[in-house]
Formats: sequence, C-alpha cells, structure tokens
Amino acid sequence: MGLPRLAPSLAIGLALSILAPSLGCSKNRAAALSAVEFERQAKAAYEKAMETFYDRDWVGVPIVMEEVKREFAGSRWARLAQLRIADAHYRQASYPEAITAYREFLREFPNDNEVPYARYRVILCQFDSRGDSLLSPPLEERDLVNIHEADRNIAEFLKDYPNYKERERVLYVRQWVRGMLARRELYVAR
Repeated sequence: MGLPRLAPSLAIGLALSILAPSLGCSKNRAAALSAVEFERQAKAAYEKAMETFYDRDWVGVPIVMEEVKREFAGSRWARLAQLRIADAHYRQASYPEAITAYREFLREFPNDNEVPYARYRVILCQFDSRGDSLLSPPLEERDLVNIHEADRNIAEFLKDYPNYKERERVLYVRQWVRGMLARRELYVAR
C-alpha cells in the first residue's frame, strides 16, 4: 500500500500553502499601521474633508465625512467628522437631520470634549426650526412639542454649562421660547 489518495482540492490547497511564500504572496500584505501613523492619516483625511466644509459644499460634506468616520473609526477625527456632518445638515436648514446627527454624537461619545457644543447646536436647531414665516399656521394651531423640549434642553444646558461661551445666545433663545410658551398659554386661557 502507498500513500492515501488526497482529494484534488485539498492537494492544490496544500501545494499553494507550501509555495505561497516563494511566490511573493506575503509581500502584498499591508503592514499594520502604528498608532501614531493611524492618527496622522486620520488627521490628514479629516483636514482634506474639511476643504469641502470650508467650500460650503453642504451636500458633499456628509459624503466625505462619512468616509473619514468609516476609515478611521474610533479616532478623534471620526468623532469630529460626525459633528461636521451635523453642521452641514444645520447649514442646509435640515434641522431634523441635524438634531439626529448631533444626538447620535451625544449618544456615542457622552464624555467627549465637544458634548457642550453638540448640545448647544441641538438647542439652535430646535430654535431655528420654529417655523416663523408668513406661510406658518397661527400660533394657536401649531404643535409646540419642540418648543417645550427646547425649553427643557435650555434649562438643562444652563445648569450643566453655566459659563458656556455662547451663554448670551442661549439666554436669548430661552427668552424667545418662554415668550412663545406664554403667548400660547394666554391664547388657551382666553
């Protein structure tokens, strides 16, 4: 008796695994990046994507920033890319999308240094989406759920960040929101 007969696919696999190093297959593998190199590449990709932001291409920003998030997940630059996506939605007056993107950031990175900024921007989105225009229905016909939520968010924000650099603007928004709620209450009382 001789050697047991090998299945053809097993024989080919065995031959390739023996010959692969000599065929140069190991040279095609990408070397793992060091942490410093990964951070450098992430920063460079973010800065390149920021050119789209600076050009005010609000439609293109989410596309290039999503790429940064995907390629450099877990890096500081991926977190900042999430904020720029939200900012681009805000600049397009797509307030619901902006609020969703800011809240996604807050949910995923609750301890990030940019949390106050994201919370502030949610308040601005709620304020700017109030719909004050000639085409808006009268106050008594509007649903003020977002205004009530903005009032709660402002109170929590001012409690958590009493010295935030944009405090004056937040106070102005709070004054407007409370005026709107008072006006509604007066209407209902009449």
